[in-house]
Amino acid sequence: QKKRPCLNYHINRCMGPCTGDVDAEEYRDNVKAAVKYLRGDTGDLLDKLRQHMQEYAEKQRYEAASVIRDQIEGLKELAKQQRTTAGIDDRDVIGLYVDEKDVYVQLFYVRNGSMVGRADFELNRGKSTSSEIIAEFIKQYYQDSPVPPEIVVPEMPPEEKVILKWLSEKAGRKVTLNIPRIGEKKKLLDMAMKNATTAPTYRRF
Repeated sequence: QKKRPCLNYHINRCMGPCTGDVDAEEYRDNVKAAVKYLRGDTGDLLDKLRQHMQEYAEKQRYEAASVIRDQIEGLKELAKQQRTTAGIDDRDVIGLYVDEKDVYVQLFYVRNGSMVGRADFELNRGKSTSSEIIAEFIKQYYQDSPVPPEIVVPEMPPEEKVILKWLSEKAGRKVTLNIPRIGEKKKLLDMAMKNATTAPTYRRF
């Protein structure tokens, strides 16, 4: 049964499985392919997407073709970001933007030297400083999430030693907090900070 298209469909972020623009099996295959790409298994994914885009265009399914086109561009951009992490092992990178009322956090996941994903969070600032916000975010997020060997932060949280002890006990190994000044880690932190800064603009739409 067809349903009304969602907002993501209208802004070309969804291929439209609910509306019947793409069948469930094809949509599932595309999701699986995207997951493989995020894990670093690029294979022939881009070629496959280009083939799908061509097929949609030939069938005059131009909206579906445009979604595939945007996916291709997004994957190319992600590949560029992954290359910036070459030589880096496992770590999380925390970017932060604080305005008068809210806090926007951008979290990058780097695994086996590649950025495999990211997440964003919007928090209430209250009267906390940025370093206090980092401390609170770390304590809340890693309460139920895997702890990597290293967490890259823009500034050190208060009670750094207490937090490190808690993280290390949860992980069962030594965990470090790091503020990079140069190199690839610094580039990745800058990217996370930039993404956090632009988050308020995207959330208004």
